[in-house]
Amino acid sequence: MAGGWAMLPILICSAIALAIVLERCWTLRRSAVLPAGLGDEVRNWARSGQLDPAHLQTLANGSPLGELLASALGTCTCITLRMYADRKQWDLQSVEVNIIFERDQQKNESNFRREIHLEGNLDEEAKERLMQIANQCYVHKILSNPIHINTVAV
Repeated sequence: MAGGWAMLPILICSAIALAIVLERCWTLRRSAVLPAGLGDEVRNWARSGQLDPAHLQTLANGSPLGELLASALGTCTCITLRMYADRKQWDLQSVEVNIIFERDQQKNESNFRREIHLEGNLDEEAKERLMQIANQCYVHKILSNPIHINTVAV
């Protein structure tokens, strides 16, 4: 072996990392994000001229993409609160975050309601601080600040 015995743990970790990446690709395959037949259904509606606001509302309400964003927000919030409480050595036993996502097509806005339930031996000051820290999670910052999308042909 060119690198000696020290290369063996690196090789094993690389194999494990590759297995995790492949598992994530399999789990988050296209059909999990975009339901089977949805793309064809939208194309058929558009070609037939039947794509009206009622159809768009149906698609928006039934799309799992908003739920995917909500999941990202909830997960990021849990991780951020857990890391902060651990750093402060607070007795936070569990964090439960429930995200309710609603899309208002008429106003062209998305609304997330984040409900946070904290369990543990925490005083009111600690709970209030954790609520402030929840707004510091990375996904919250992305979703609550202006978003600019620049599309370019390559």
